[in-house]
Amino acid sequence: MSELPRARGALIRPATRADLAQVTGVLTAAFDDDPVINWIVKSGDGRIANLRRYFAAQFLFRHQPVGGAYVTDDGSGAALWDLPARSLGGERGCSSSWPKCATSDGHGYTV
Repeated sequence: MSELPRARGALIRPATRADLAQVTGVLTAAFDDDPVINWIVKSGDGRIANLRRYFAAQFLFRHQPVGGAYVTDDGSGAALWDLPARSLGGERGCSSSWPKCATSDGHGYTV
């Protein structure tokens, strides 16, 4: 069996549904000031909660079910990857299944 990769000493492993809090926390902090994310999830009351829901939807409905989610064992990192030809929406990706993942509340996305 091959050894799992490491990043700055932390073990990188495939994420499970039990890693939801780590994934949403790390990605919310990392992307809080990202221009594209700021366009998707608008500022205002509840922004952090909306960011967490956005990343939860991405994790639960798009990436983790097909093996495209990873975390570090020390809780410092998380990554979501679109794998070739393995997206839940087929060739078109999650865009075809996105309405099942989240709906807009006018201030961002809710699950």
